[in-house]
Amino acid sequence: MIVGEKADTKFWSDEVLAKAQAPKEMFVVPGATHMEMYDKPQFVTPAVEKLNGFFAQHLA
Repeated sequence: MIVGEKADTKFWSDEVLAKAQAPKEMFVVPGATHMEMYDKPQFVTPAVEKLNGFFAQHLA
């Protein structure tokens, strides 16, 4: 899960993560709201980097 620290919807991510099977991880982007995760490079870039690393590790 990737979620903005200030996202109003973060509680849903918390619920999904609790029910998910491994491998699982939550990456919280500091200072980001839900909407800022779509188009603000300072928030999107770390999220994409995290996804790349996670997929490389678990889908290789």
